[in-house]
Amino acid sequence: MKNEYLLYGSYDKIYMFNINNYKLYKCFDVEGYDIGLCKFNENMIISGNVNGYIIIYKLENDNLEKIFEKKKTHSSNINNFIILKKKFIISCSDDKSFKIWK
Repeated sequence: MKNEYLLYGSYDKIYMFNINNYKLYKCFDVEGYDIGLCKFNENMIISGNVNGYIIIYKLENDNLEKIFEKKKTHSSNINNFIILKKKFIISCSDDKSFKIWK
């Protein structure tokens, strides 16, 4: 996944838009409502959803596959992530908390 894509999550979908031509590149069917999306590396996306779950998806051959899920990491919506020094993941939530993951 190159830096030319913007990810957007909604109910049961993750959309990938090409920011160079402003067009929808791909729409993926997922379970739940993913709202906090972040590129983890070249072929992985980390997602937070409205139930406080952290999900990691692998993007391969234009398909998105869930490879990891950790339930109830926060008590509310996970809104965003920061990848720090390719070693730590910081998640933040509507519950006014942030957590650091290694």
